[in-house]
Amino acid sequence: MTQAPKTQTTFLSSKGWILAFAASSLLLLFGHSSRIKQIDHVSNLAGGDEIAIDPSSPTGYENGFRKLVVPEKNTNSIQWIMQVQQLFEEDTLLLRHVDYDNAPDGRGVRTSSLYRWYLGSIAFLNSLLTGNPTGVSVEKAALWADPILQLATLLLLAWFIKRHFGTLSASIFAAGFVSLFPLSTAFAPGQPGESSVLIACHLGAIATLLSAVPTPLPSDAPPSLSKRRRLFIASGLLAGLGMWIGIAGTLPIIFGIVLSGTLLAFLNTRQAKSDPLPWRAWAIAGASTTLVAWLIDRAPAIADGSSWQSDFIHPLYSAAWLGSGELLRFLSMPNKGSTRRKVTVTVLCLLPIAGLVYLSSVNSSVEGWSLNPVSIKLTRLPIGPDAAGFVEWINQDETGLMLIATLLPLATLVSLAFHLYKTKLAGSENRALLIILGPVLLAAVFAFSRLGWWNQVAALTLLLATTALTSKHVSQALKWSLGAPLGFAALLGLFLSYSGTGKASDNLVETKDFESLIERHLAQWLAKRGAIPEEVALAPPTVSATLSYYGGLRGLGTPYPENVEGFSTAVRLSAASTADEAHALSEGREVSFIIHPSWDTFLEEYARLGTEHPENSFIALLNRWLAPRWLYPVAFQLPVVPGFENEWVTIYRVGEVQDNSSAIASLFEYFLDTGRRQLAVMAQEALANNFPEELVTHIATAQLAIARGDPQSLKLAADKIIKSINAGTDFYLPWEFRVSASIVLANAKRIPETKTQLEICLEEITTDRIRRLPTGSLTNLLLLSKALKADFPDPEVKAYAISLLPKQQQAEFQH
Repeated sequence: MTQAPKTQTTFLSSKGWILAFAASSLLLLFGHSSRIKQIDHVSNLAGGDEIAIDPSSPTGYENGFRKLVVPEKNTNSIQWIMQVQQLFEEDTLLLRHVDYDNAPDGRGVRTSSLYRWYLGSIAFLNSLLTGNPTGVSVEKAALWADPILQLATLLLLAWFIKRHFGTLSASIFAAGFVSLFPLSTAFAPGQPGESSVLIACHLGAIATLLSAVPTPLPSDAPPSLSKRRRLFIASGLLAGLGMWIGIAGTLPIIFGIVLSGTLLAFLNTRQAKSDPLPWRAWAIAGASTTLVAWLIDRAPAIADGSSWQSDFIHPLYSAAWLGSGELLRFLSMPNKGSTRRKVTVTVLCLLPIAGLVYLSSVNSSVEGWSLNPVSIKLTRLPIGPDAAGFVEWINQDETGLMLIATLLPLATLVSLAFHLYKTKLAGSENRALLIILGPVLLAAVFAFSRLGWWNQVAALTLLLATTALTSKHVSQALKWSLGAPLGFAALLGLFLSYSGTGKASDNLVETKDFESLIERHLAQWLAKRGAIPEEVALAPPTVSATLSYYGGLRGLGTPYPENVEGFSTAVRLSAASTADEAHALSEGREVSFIIHPSWDTFLEEYARLGTEHPENSFIALLNRWLAPRWLYPVAFQLPVVPGFENEWVTIYRVGEVQDNSSAIASLFEYFLDTGRRQLAVMAQEALANNFPEELVTHIATAQLAIARGDPQSLKLAADKIIKSINAGTDFYLPWEFRVSASIVLANAKRIPETKTQLEICLEEITTDRIRRLPTGSLTNLLLLSKALKADFPDPEVKAYAISLLPKQQQAEFQH
């Protein structure tokens, strides 16, 4: 590109880019600080402000909990936060294994270390400056990681563009970078992720190439050639970092550069004086970076076959990159020699590329290709469409302004293509623009199948328009055809990106944030009732991730493509055709809980994936309340959340096989505790019809009488309970039902018998038994103990029981 004239003298012409950068930075800071305040506000809701800091915990909070509510339930961000906290816990730079999914064995880690280091470095600085525990600092770093990266990218690229293309170009870039939609929303606070790093790497790689393809230089200008080579090396390094972050997000960009380079080489060789570009230097830089990345992330586990799978960073990518560079260099040469030499060189260059294609298609898994760092969502803000593909998006309602703002930058491609066709690619300025056309066209193709690619399209079209608008070789008509749609898109982007920012408020809490609050409460409620730390739960993939994040539970299937084995086990367990098969799989995986929320029905999807007859699956049995006898329903009351009044979550605890009457009685108490009165009546009738003389039947009848407010039926049931106890039928009565007997006898005002049963309960009480009680029964047990002055024999057990209550109730029992 032609550099700006050296005669710039006015303050506006020489320092205007600084003003544009300052204004753009202030706009970003306003938007990000407003969103961070809202994230903090949401995180403090539903008991979040009561989660105490514990410096000895790896997460920085008590019991290994986490507080930060990650916007949009971004499970990718959740994983980065957990992994960086584990880095600090293990005091290492390289993370090889995690155990929050594929329980109990866990799995290997195959994501990039580079982003963990970036997030970890911000956390380290936060901890150093504020004194926060490192676990808490990681959550703080998650808030600012993307905003810091966005500001750094804006500053460095604006400075680079000003230096190579002029002040006006830098000003246009700064304004567009913070206003074009969805690019301006790609760096979201509270949602750390590698997709934003890719945008920065790709912009840098393309910008350096654009600045390195000027008007052909004479052969006696080695300093300029050296500078060009350095710029090509910088481009290769930045593209190599992109490969380290995620090959699925960077390969299309590199392939687009190679396509553009091929066409550019063809055009250059038609000139009388050809000026070959230093593609070899570009390829060596990129290949070296890729190889170093593989050595860091994979080579220590070189004996592991997964280190050689080509769906992740792999030495073959380095070889293929070198082959591509040599091919571009060869094609750029004016004199390629004999036909035999042409064929030989071409074959040798294509050989590593062919090897990579073969290995990728025949001898590798699909994990890495699914591990796409480019987001499946258009934007990480809640305003974005809940769609994966373009066709699905345009079929949704209310897509108008967002669709226009997203597609308008493509008009610059149409205008530029028409201009290049009209001028027949004459002139080096036009040919230099070809460098960016290949990547942006391929990004646009991918964007129609994965909406996150529109961020790359917006970024690259902005770079293209920035350089074209300030070029003296581009006609005024073309500048208007490029600038008008880009300017209109920027205005729409400003409205879409910043109109929702402002003061933190409950009215701004999104549905997914409410789901996160519920799942945080559920995860921490379950974690407190776990027999051992890090209990294993079968739940929908996204819920499994949030349970691990908020409560430290371990899951089977998660949304992470690396976790193929855990996902497959979850499918087999959900689709099991018999209760015995499900029991064996549960025991083999040490499953403690099965969790089925109404707002996420993926357990049914698990079953559909695993059997042709999902109606006969294990999950279908649970949905029909036909749980096997080794499952105990767990009563859990959802916190009061607007819009979730009709939602529910079904929880089963895996335990010893119980007899039939106890199983039905457990289900009855669950229905009663969760407000399902009609189902409770049906369960009580089943007990009365099949086990009329069982003690648990009399207890259930009394509980139903209390719920109905029927004192006469309660008196009759209490008489039968006492008669059965006097006859010795309570010898094998499970402890939880003895607690229930104490409560119903107290309601029947049979105080001596109540005290007797209560004393037996307290003699046999253990922390393991306490954690199995519903919150209501536990509260009543403590109330009875206080009223009848029958204290717990072990103060630590009592303290544990009180700790399981909501914090606002704990003070009543502490003395």
